[in-house]
Amino acid sequence: MLEEIIARLVYNRKRYLYAFLAFVLALLLVTVGVANTVFIVVITTIGYYLGSPGLDKKFTKIKDILTEESKEEKSKRGNK
Repeated sequence: MLEEIIARLVYNRKRYLYAFLAFVLALLLVTVGVANTVFIVVITTIGYYLGSPGLDKKFTKIKDILTEESKEEKSKRGNK
């Protein structure tokens, strides 16, 4: 019986996730209003994308490029 429940949860996980998200969104709309709810959703979305591993790799690559350029500039200044 427990295996069947777990199997149903796994099979329908998106359905349950979206139902939960809709419930949270409805609670936010009722308690804080439309403008504040939109603000919360936008900030949450930005946080989600900033926390993604792909973006972290891009930041690391940019940081590496900038540190290489600063090392080259320092070495050029030292030679003069």
